[in-house]
Amino acid sequence: MTPRFEHAFQAPVAHPNGLQATDEGLWIADQDQGRAFLVAPDDGAVIRSFSTGAGKSSGVTFGHGTLWMCSNGLPKTRPPTAVDTAHTRIVKTDPRTGAMLAQFRAPDDSDVHGLEWTSEGLWLTTLDRRALTLVDAESLAPRRVIPVPMDRAHGLGWDGNALWCAFTSDRMVLRLSAQDGAVLERLDLGGEPFEPHGLTLRLGRLWICDAVTGAVWRQREPAAGCPDAGGAPGR
Repeated sequence: MTPRFEHAFQAPVAHPNGLQATDEGLWIADQDQGRAFLVAPDDGAVIRSFSTGAGKSSGVTFGHGTLWMCSNGLPKTRPPTAVDTAHTRIVKTDPRTGAMLAQFRAPDDSDVHGLEWTSEGLWLTTLDRRALTLVDAESLAPRRVIPVPMDRAHGLGWDGNALWCAFTSDRMVLRLSAQDGAVLERLDLGGEPFEPHGLTLRLGRLWICDAVTGAVWRQREPAAGCPDAGGAPGR
């Protein structure tokens, strides 16, 4: 089978666990230290980076002029730091400096492995619910919950019409209706040499980071059913 993805670059951190395209570049979430890195899409060169107040990070998005990071409770692979907490938080930060603007507890204290901003609000992959949850961007009050058909929902992307969600354990990406979770497209990654963790869309192509190898991959051809949405649709 012809590979559908090509290696773009190695992330500037060992375990990139969130990915978000913007007009300025690609944001990468550092799983180990909760740092955010803005990098150039062509070669991964670091434009800027900073600490965010997030701890064990998994998921990053940009919207409403701010950067959003997920912090998933106490880590098991390193000693806890001052920014680690026993519960999952969503951290809102200044995209120029990393200064924390606000923080919220995730709905039902669910683990959250992916974030995505749309004009409706902030989407979370709420693993404990086996669902995607749309929350109000100011209060994080739930507005809509849609079920997903697989466990370990991870990176999220938005193409202007539907959500793309990576399922790490199943090595699958699904395009889902944002209204009811109906599966619109399936992309089987079983033949690709990476695990899908962070996910985003840029110029109609899927980009995926692998938190195991530290690699960032990009789709060779535009995703089926995905409009040429530019750098950051709906932002």
